[in-house]
Amino acid sequence: MSSEKLPCPPLPLLPPAFLPSSEQRNEGLPALPMVTSQPVSTIGAMQFNPLNAAQKPVDAKGEREFSNGFCSCCNAPGFFLLSWCCPCIAYGQVRTRLQHLNDTNQPHPDGGESCGSNTWVHCLLTSCFGAGWVLQIVNRNEVRKRYHVAGDGCEDCMGAWCCTPCQMTQDHQELELEEDARRGQYPPTKSA
Repeated sequence: MSSEKLPCPPLPLLPPAFLPSSEQRNEGLPALPMVTSQPVSTIGAMQFNPLNAAQKPVDAKGEREFSNGFCSCCNAPGFFLLSWCCPCIAYGQVRTRLQHLNDTNQPHPDGGESCGSNTWVHCLLTSCFGAGWVLQIVNRNEVRKRYHVAGDGCEDCMGAWCCTPCQMTQDHQELELEEDARRGQYPPTKSA
C-alpha cells in the first residue's frame, strides 16, 4: 500500500431541472423574517440616555451626581443673573419646562413660561412672606427624581434657603442638557 493520497474526483454539477425548488427545500420549515439591515452589536456599546446627557457615572442604587456643580453658575451666567434679580420669572421658566418634559418628554416649545401661574405664586410668596424659596424645594425634589440624582430633602431645603439662584441655575442646566439631547444636539455643547 502506498501512502499517496488519491485526488477526489470532482462532483458533477446538476442541471437546474434536477435541483429542488425553493418551496421543496423549505417544506415543513417555519418562515424566517427577512433581514433588511446589518445587525448592530450591543456588547460593550453604551446607549445614550438623554436623562444623563453628560454621561455621569451611576452608583449601585442607580443614582448619580448633578451634571454641574452647585456653584457652577458661570456656565449659565444669563440664567443665574435672571434667578438672582427675578427669581419668580426664573422659577416659572424652570417649573414649566420641567412639567412639559415630564408630560411629553420633549423640550418646552417656548423655553418655559415667564408669566404663568407658577411665576405669580412664587412672586406672591416672595413679596408677602419672603418664602418663595420653599417652592424651589419641591421643584428640586422633582428634578432629583427625574434625573436619578443622589440627595435628600434636607440638602434641597438648605440649598434653596442659602442660595436659591445657585440651585435654580443648577436645575436649569440639568434641564438644558436633556432638552439639547432631545433636540439631537449631542454631545452637549452647553453647561457640561
